[in-house]
Amino acid sequence: IFNISGIFMASICATNGYTTASFGLVISVGALGLIIALGMTGKILRKFPLRPLLVTLVIITGLCYTALSFCHSLPLFFILFILTYAAGAIPAMVTGPMLIGNWFEAKKGMCMGIVMACGCAFGIIGNIVGGSLIDSGGYSLAYLVLGPCSLLLMLIGALMAVIAPAAMGLAPYGAQAGEAAGKSDAAAADAATADAPGIPAKVALKSFAFIALFLVIFILVWGGSFQTLAASFAVSKGFSTTQGGIFTSIFQVGALVGSFLVGMLDDKIGGRNTTFICFGLIIVGVLAIMFSGSIVPALCVSFLIMGLG
Repeated sequence: IFNISGIFMASICATNGYTTASFGLVISVGALGLIIALGMTGKILRKFPLRPLLVTLVIITGLCYTALSFCHSLPLFFILFILTYAAGAIPAMVTGPMLIGNWFEAKKGMCMGIVMACGCAFGIIGNIVGGSLIDSGGYSLAYLVLGPCSLLLMLIGALMAVIAPAAMGLAPYGAQAGEAAGKSDAAAADAATADAPGIPAKVALKSFAFIALFLVIFILVWGGSFQTLAASFAVSKGFSTTQGGIFTSIFQVGALVGSFLVGMLDDKIGGRNTTFICFGLIIVGVLAIMFSGSIVPALCVSFLIMGLG
């Protein structure tokens, strides 16, 4: 759902007379709803069982997404985008990393890369199919088809989710049979330090680490936002919505390959060095797109490079 939102922009703006800036604000406000929901994730997960929570959230997400098919009012777009992004925050952004952290002791980076790659694979298909549907019957038809399909796939995933291997009498992948005794001292140390005072929030918010993290996220989001505008960018260059969807799919191909590479690099060279590599690819990709004009091969390579980052 989140990986194909950009292909609808040109059709929605043309059909309803919106400017790209005004509808871009809709997407930005929806993303703000996602951020707010992520901030509440800890309290929500502690309060509700995982599987019923996921089922409820994916139903809300799927229904709101499908309802966009019947939407022709800008305020209603704001409401539905906020609900879609907020309800989809935990299923899309939190569940994967949390389950991998619980189910795997070894090769976590590679597993996270596989999960991200699966999301990119669905994005590739969704962008191509969605672009074709938009060219055939407008954004209403595309939302009406993709919404129920997304809901079905999300429900299957939600019903299969098990929060931890202990719930099935299993140990995490990579955990050794005789590890429990060896870890007893470490567990005791963790218990002894569990009540130790942490860094005050005021100090943490002013620390170099927090500022650096903010800058990292800002640059990553800045680069990633080009994906949302890819289809509209293609239409502004004289391409069709289907062709714009293909450009976005090429971005997703790069992201799919990059997901595997990032996972392996994270295991091999660490998160910091991997982040620097991703930064470089994003910046090169964005600059290449800006100077590629309407040259199709150059645009394809540029989107591929940016997706790798």
